[in-house]
Amino acid sequence: MVGTRGLQEGVFEEMNALLAELRYDTKFAELQNTYANLFSAVGLNVYPITEAETLTLQQLEDQIHSAWSELGEGLH
Repeated sequence: MVGTRGLQEGVFEEMNALLAELRYDTKFAELQNTYANLFSAVGLNVYPITEAETLTLQQLEDQIHSAWSELGEGLH
């Protein structure tokens, strides 16, 4: 009986940890969406990349990183 209760508590704690992580990830996604909507509302294009389909993943990552860095510098 004691072993079963301990197992149940362990499962319950693990479930709570997973739910907390899910809530965190959901709120973070909502924050990112709000941030994108804000930029869109003021007419900022943070991804001014037109040839994205011809770039390698690394090149695309570098261009996006550069665009975000330039945007951040302009906001200070």
